[in-house]
Amino acid sequence: MDKTYDYCNLAGVSKVTGEFDNDESILLSYELKKINDYGKSQGRTLVITNKRVYNLAGKKIKRAIKVSDITAMTKNNAEKNLEFIIHVSSESDYRFKIDKLGVRDEIFSVLKQAFADVSK
Repeated sequence: MDKTYDYCNLAGVSKVTGEFDNDESILLSYELKKINDYGKSQGRTLVITNKRVYNLAGKKIKRAIKVSDITAMTKNNAEKNLEFIIHVSSESDYRFKIDKLGVRDEIFSVLKQAFADVSK
């Protein structure tokens, strides 16, 4: 992938990147809302690397999912609904709400490319 979308400038934050594998690099980071099983939204940072998807609360990793464990992604195409779901095999899915349609499309594009790269 030629372009990175590190909107949160986390590539230089060792508290985050120190948890990564040596060959792992950030492809995208963005602040959004995670919606829990009870419908409550929580501020989070979504980080996509070439190997994993991370859910951060502040600079603390709450959950890491291997890109290869993602089975599907779903988005709502209603005009003003910017929610999307990352479906994960043998784990609970991730439901998010974002503030910009273009960034949601970037997330889908980056995840698709990362999945294709790890599946080679």
